[in-house]
Amino acid sequence: PVVIVGENGAGKSTIFKLLLKFYEPDRGRILVNGIDLSEIDTDSYRKMIGCVFQNVNMYAMSLKKNIVASDVEIKTKQMQEALLKSGLVDSFASEDMLDKELTKEFSPDGIVFSGGNMQKVAIARAFYQDVSMLLLDEMTSALDPETELKIMDSVKELGAGRVTVMISHKLSCVKQAAQILFLKDGCVCEAGNHTELMEKRGYYYQLFRYQSEKFEKETRRSTLEGEAWL
Repeated sequence: PVVIVGENGAGKSTIFKLLLKFYEPDRGRILVNGIDLSEIDTDSYRKMIGCVFQNVNMYAMSLKKNIVASDVEIKTKQMQEALLKSGLVDSFASEDMLDKELTKEFSPDGIVFSGGNMQKVAIARAFYQDVSMLLLDEMTSALDPETELKIMDSVKELGAGRVTVMISHKLSCVKQAAQILFLKDGCVCEAGNHTELMEKRGYYYQLFRYQSEKFEKETRRSTLEGEAWL
């Protein structure tokens, strides 16, 4: 995938909104397969895109219907693959669980999901759809590191033959990306893979080092607190 990174306010989410035709560019053009995006029918174009956003919408429907969205007839094979690759299969693969509503507002037997499981549902939606483009915005922000690695492996598989663009603040997720774009003040100031950008010792290098050191300090503190509790 192509991964867009940078500090808050750099313009990462704005790029996604432009790609989804929520905004029209003030200047310049956006080309998709060489075609100006302004010349493409919006409804048809959006049906080609699978999205996973940091803020996930859940609907007062069953888990199954939340995954398949507008499909009337559920594709069983795609459903099984979506459950597996999103990490939902471990806890919610049974038919009984798939038929439960994702709210207790209208059903006392409904499921109330954690933030992490809500993200998994959104990821399952993207895996279920037959799309030619994937837009993934902080898709693993609420997941633990082990699940995050599994999801990223699935994304690589899912992205084969598809245009895949991903936004992430967690640089540990982007090391294997073919292309990384570092945004600053709305402009691409660095581009390359992880090794190339680390060798440049620029903005990406500084942010990666900062996050790595912060993670090491937090891990060391958690270990010491655990030892003190014992």
